[in-house]
Amino acid sequence: MKKVNGIFKEEYEINKSRFISYLFSVETSFEAKEILKNIRKEYNDATHVCYAYIVNNETHSNDDGEPKGTAGVPILEVLKKNDITNTLCIVIRYFGGIKLGAGGVLRAYVQSSVKVIENSLFACERVIYKYNISLPYDKQNIIEKISDLFLTFNREFGDTISYDIKLLKENEGKFLDVITPHKEIVVKSKDEEVSFL
Repeated sequence: MKKVNGIFKEEYEINKSRFISYLFSVETSFEAKEILKNIRKEYNDATHVCYAYIVNNETHSNDDGEPKGTAGVPILEVLKKNDITNTLCIVIRYFGGIKLGAGGVLRAYVQSSVKVIENSLFACERVIYKYNISLPYDKQNIIEKISDLFLTFNREFGDTISYDIKLLKENEGKFLDVITPHKEIVVKSKDEEVSFL
């Protein structure tokens, strides 16, 4: 999964209708609704303000007067197809006087959504493992040699050296390959978290 990293805007024109698309990072449906309220105020002369959002496992979409199923649902499907979460996509339409037909309207909203996604930056969901390990001082060089695998690490010195280490899931195998043969290196705890990087 990935989520948009910031606010992005694109414009698209078809048969004199102007489409303005936005992507916003959102953590709650309340936040998505507040952004929508502000966009509706800003574009109060727009013909339609259609949208879709995915927040965790919650989805919502709205056609805002366009033919049923031609705007909100297609925007939502574009978000799903691109494996996007915690994101609100809004497409604003200014009618240009030429009717597009239901198929044309659907294609225009899909193209507007795709265009803003293609020109946006995303943070990707990554699994991070947190380890707490302890080792004797004479084994410190083993950990230092593989420190480039770690996102972060902190050391505490006492009778032994204690490390708090964070590493990406994909680096765990290399980490374990190095420390497992050394019985003096004790894994005290392991936790997992999911972050967007």
